[in-house]
Amino acid sequence: LESRGVASITNVMLLHPYSTSASIESSLDVLAALPAGVFEATQMQVYHGTRLQQMLAEEGRLLGNPLRYGYRIDDPTVARFGEILTRLRAEAFHDYSVAYSTHDVWLELALLKRLEPRSSRFAELERRIQRLANDVNELHVRALRRGLDMARAGDGWTRSGSLIAESSREASLLHQRLARMVEELASAEPETFASKLFRPLRSAATTALQVMMVSSLSMAGCYDHRERPIDPDADSA
Repeated sequence: LESRGVASITNVMLLHPYSTSASIESSLDVLAALPAGVFEATQMQVYHGTRLQQMLAEEGRLLGNPLRYGYRIDDPTVARFGEILTRLRAEAFHDYSVAYSTHDVWLELALLKRLEPRSSRFAELERRIQRLANDVNELHVRALRRGLDMARAGDGWTRSGSLIAESSREASLLHQRLARMVEELASAEPETFASKLFRPLRSAATTALQVMMVSSLSMAGCYDHRERPIDPDADSA
């Protein structure tokens, strides 16, 4: 990826139905060695109609329903780590995390450089974003390693409060650094192109709206067909 110029990597599926504490540890070793870019550790999701859904159902580990599947993790250490990972993502890093935010700012800078390919005025800002990305990755690896150690020691959701609080404080400081870079990027945008640049919050809002609309329509259609059969000869109203 580095040789091909890939500068950013996100959504690494660190936890999956067949994870072990050893596989998680080796994955963290790989993430710690990333030469560039930024990552966010996630848990593999199960979608309806997939081979994974069928496998977990056959094993008796599938939970939930087609709108939101989950799965039981039988390894107690991995299960506790999953609880800690969930708390880190929800309470310390949040949905629009510092990793996600850094990725979006990096993308906006890349677009600006395309708009002004002969300009060298973004070089220092690019170096600062790279340093920020390194710090973001180090925070994630450090928090996840500590979470794995805690899980191995028998700690899970209820005993990870100190890790969550500490990680939240560090993430907040990184967000502050990122906010300053966002202001600099906004002031650096050429007026001619400002309206064409990627806007992460606008993109996130649009995506969320699309998901809610599709989900609502899918659920409505599901219940209509299952509970109230549609008469093809009835008035469409």
